Amino acid sequence: MVGFALVLTALLISHTAVAAPYSWSMLENALYFGIARPVYVVGIWFILFVFFTGGFSLGKAFMGRPIFRVLGKLAFESALITPLAVQLIYSQLPNGLFV
Repeated sequence: MVGFALVLTALLISHTAVAAPYSWSMLENALYFGIARPVYVVGIWFILFVFFTGGFSLGKAFMGRPIFRVLGKLAFESALITPLAVQLIYSQLPNGLFV
């Protein structure tokens, strides 16, 4: 339960920055990159820890299906493409910034 709360908080906290990329100050950006992203990783780790330790055997059997291997590969590729999408968002704005 804690893992889900951490993941949702880390995902939803950046809504205003995604909607208007220049709306956050440097301090808010530093806090987001310094706190929210590690919290997201820790939340995912909490969720997966239950599967890996055998505390939820139904979930472990469900995640062991071949479709999740495909989804994992797609997630990796999307992680490679995400910086390009962010670059397009920032460079299309007035006074665009190239990251």
